[in-house]
Amino acid sequence: MWNKQIKEAGLRRMRGKTGLRHEVGGNSIILLAVLSLLFLSSFGVLTYESQQESVYAIAGNFSVRHAVATQSRGIAHGVIHINGNADFANQAQQEGWQGNGTEENPYLIEGYDIGAKYGAYCIWIENTTVWFVIRNCRLWGATSNAFEPYGTGIFLKNVENGTLENNNCSGNSYAIYLSFSNHTRIAQNNCSGSLKRSIWLYSSSSNNITGNNCSGASLYGISIECTTNNTLKGNIVSSNAAGGIYVQFSNSTVILSNTCSENSGSDISIYSANDSYIENNTGRISVSSSSNNTVVNNTGDISINSSSNNTIAGNTGGVFTTASTNNTIANNTGPISIISSSNSIIQNNVCSCNLDGMSVSSSINVTIINNNCSGNFRPGISIWHCSNCIISNNNCSGGGTGIDMNYLTNATITNNVCLDNSRCGISLSMSNNTAIMNNTLGNGGLEIYGHYLENYNSHAIENNTVNGKPVYYYKNQNGGTVPSDAGQVILANCTNMRIAGFTFTNLSTAINLGFSAYNIIMDNHCYGNRIGILLVVSINNTIMKNNCSGNSEDGISLEASSNNTIADNNCSGNSKEGISLEASSSNIIADNNCSGNSEDGISLEASSNNTIADNHCSGNLAGIYIEFSHNTTIANNTCSGNLDYAIYLSYSRNQTITNNTIWNSGVVMADDQAPEFWNTHMMAQNTVNGKPLYYCRNQNGGIVPSDAGQVILANCTNMVISGVSIDNASAGIQLGFSSRITIMNTTCSGNSDAGIKLFFSCNNTIYSNNCSGNRAGIHMLCSDDNTITGNTCSSNSDAGITLYEVSNNSITNNNCSYNSRYGIVLDYSSSNNITNNNCSSNSRYGIVLDYSSSDNITNNNCSSNSWYGIYLDFSGNNNITCNNFYKNKRYGLSIEYDSTENTIHHNNFWQNNNASKGISGNCQAHDNCSGNCWYDNTKKEGNYWSNWDGMAGVQQVHIPLLASLVHRTTIHSQ
Repeated sequence: MWNKQIKEAGLRRMRGKTGLRHEVGGNSIILLAVLSLLFLSSFGVLTYESQQESVYAIAGNFSVRHAVATQSRGIAHGVIHINGNADFANQAQQEGWQGNGTEENPYLIEGYDIGAKYGAYCIWIENTTVWFVIRNCRLWGATSNAFEPYGTGIFLKNVENGTLENNNCSGNSYAIYLSFSNHTRIAQNNCSGSLKRSIWLYSSSSNNITGNNCSGASLYGISIECTTNNTLKGNIVSSNAAGGIYVQFSNSTVILSNTCSENSGSDISIYSANDSYIENNTGRISVSSSSNNTVVNNTGDISINSSSNNTIAGNTGGVFTTASTNNTIANNTGPISIISSSNSIIQNNVCSCNLDGMSVSSSINVTIINNNCSGNFRPGISIWHCSNCIISNNNCSGGGTGIDMNYLTNATITNNVCLDNSRCGISLSMSNNTAIMNNTLGNGGLEIYGHYLENYNSHAIENNTVNGKPVYYYKNQNGGTVPSDAGQVILANCTNMRIAGFTFTNLSTAINLGFSAYNIIMDNHCYGNRIGILLVVSINNTIMKNNCSGNSEDGISLEASSNNTIADNNCSGNSKEGISLEASSSNIIADNNCSGNSEDGISLEASSNNTIADNHCSGNLAGIYIEFSHNTTIANNTCSGNLDYAIYLSYSRNQTITNNTIWNSGVVMADDQAPEFWNTHMMAQNTVNGKPLYYCRNQNGGIVPSDAGQVILANCTNMVISGVSIDNASAGIQLGFSSRITIMNTTCSGNSDAGIKLFFSCNNTIYSNNCSGNRAGIHMLCSDDNTITGNTCSSNSDAGITLYEVSNNSITNNNCSYNSRYGIVLDYSSSNNITNNNCSSNSRYGIVLDYSSSDNITNNNCSSNSWYGIYLDFSGNNNITCNNFYKNKRYGLSIEYDSTENTIHHNNFWQNNNASKGISGNCQAHDNCSGNCWYDNTKKEGNYWSNWDGMAGVQQVHIPLLASLVHRTTIHSQ
């Protein structure tokens, strides 16, 4: 029996991970060695344990030489357990170990190859104070951790004065474990691949861990718990599953020059550990609930959490602190983030070329001095919700905003350099009692913003320059003229001042008024800024004859400001609006040039009782844009060549729109869901492309004159629109909350929105109209029971006919071909009848059903589309019959995304998806959903196919092709 076990053990080693099959003659040599051992065992020379160890040692020698020649096999030896000094002396005498246990002549355990007994341990020493050395041993197989000593290569308990060096302890649960053991040197050991922790010190102090390989453990590489005065130096700690070096409840630990990489969590983690010194390590460092630690000259990000009185200096990598106090962060290279941390000193750091250089939030008493925070994409220094901060002598040039401060109180900002910032040099928002002095600003300048008076007038702002000129900040002043050398002007709670004749460029806001009244701003050139002129909570000011063009946002912007006059200004060529009002009322906007802006010429949002008169608003996205704004007077404006709309009304009541001249666009009512946003306006004497704009509200009966340049019906019934020709009017004919309207024989083409639009309008008839060349030919939203028949809706940039959230409409005999995307679109719609339409030659689909159900799609021609003839997604219970699918470039019919219980039969599928005539070719239809029926159970007939392949995954039925096709034949079923 013993011989059989020895033999099986040897074969297992040879066939395992030793790689012996690649060693020339390896199998023969081991076989001879095993046979020799078997021979010796027959004479009783070897016990079972020594036989097994010998076989393992023989096989292992070949493995090490083949794999990594780091350490040769030692002398096979059984496990070693020493308990007490006397036991150590006895075993040393029996084993012939060198030494006598003194410091000068320690016991020497060297050169053994020890496999763990029952997986528990290889060497276990406890309760000793003698001096000893364990060197050059291979200790393996300790994989059990159920009880002490927990599966360890070397386990020291209550031991003093040990040296563990150059041992191979890899692959054990714990390579080296010290418990209540002190003054031990652990050096140059291979502790890799541990199933738990590589090196673990528990309640063990004054130990030195140097030059070990502690990689690939399932938990930590090195774990130090409840200890003091340990030194970790020059170890390789990588690829451990829980973390690299973990120090917990341990004080005065020195962690020096370790290489820690690719560990999960932190590479070095300090938790509830004080007075640690961490220097020149590679890897991420985390310090939590700890104090008085020094972290210097490391490479990698550093995280400080709930810790105090730490020094973080000279590191390369980011520094991030949370809920920490009294920390010093100095001479680091990398971004810095401070959250909920007080009494921090941040000095002499380089925080350049990051997303954010330095950010501080929810903190008090933070000092930021002599840092280089230049060239960051966003702010160089960002401060949020902080108080009593000092920001001094920092370089925050380049990038977005130099110093960005929000919700700040009692701060001092002095002697900083913020040049060439793309947005702003210094930005102060929603902040109080801040001193901003002696700062040098370049492009961007100084920005102040807030909703309350103290956000503007509680600051001390003195001796700052922008582009070499003074920044003039006035607060609580009545009367006066701004000096002619101004580089930027900010008025806070000022009245009766005059700002005139300046040229301001490359600033965040050229002229900024907050809580100011009765001031005059005139004859200034405010171009090339972010905002030319900004008024916040300011009243009765006059802004006139200024050039506010070419700014990156708005020319003139008003927020919560009323009774101001904005007249005769040039607000053209801005990247957003020419003139923008938000929450501002009773202002006069007159005689301004608001052309060529990338968004709107004049924009009102949540602003009521304003007058917009005699302005030139051309070449914008929208000429005049009104949203959530009521009682506006829009009169005598010229709005030509705007890309989308001349005048756009959204969620706005009681507009008076008169005598406006509109070219190549029109007045558009938004998709609003309340009648008062449609039928409470007064529109008169407006022209669109030289013809009258007809706006009718609350009218029953009547005929719209045929000379209309645009038609809008609001809450009207029983009216007729016939014979009109409307081109380039944004939306030709618009119906809102109207019923029993007949639209016939009109031409509505070239509109940037739709030819004909219906909103919440029912029981209307639209027939024999030409709605081509628009974005959409006919568009219906929330409109039911309409009849759309005999219209030409071709060559539109989006779709011929679009239906959104509609039901019970009849869409018949329309030509919806050659559109840039779709012929007919149904979105979130049901129970519509789509019949006898030509939906061919569109650039994507002929007919689209999206989230639509119970629609009848029949007798339509869906041929020669660039993608699919008909496409369904998330649409069910639809009836698709007797349609013609001919030469669509992809499938004739494609069903996707939970579209089930559709009925598809008696359709013609002819040469779709490049399917050739006859019995060969590609599939012509695709059904990616279950539960659809491709068969007429009543007539026992399916669909018509020009080849045998038909629809992917479904059996076809042979039916003769419809007579309308050029080819007529009988197709056999597969």
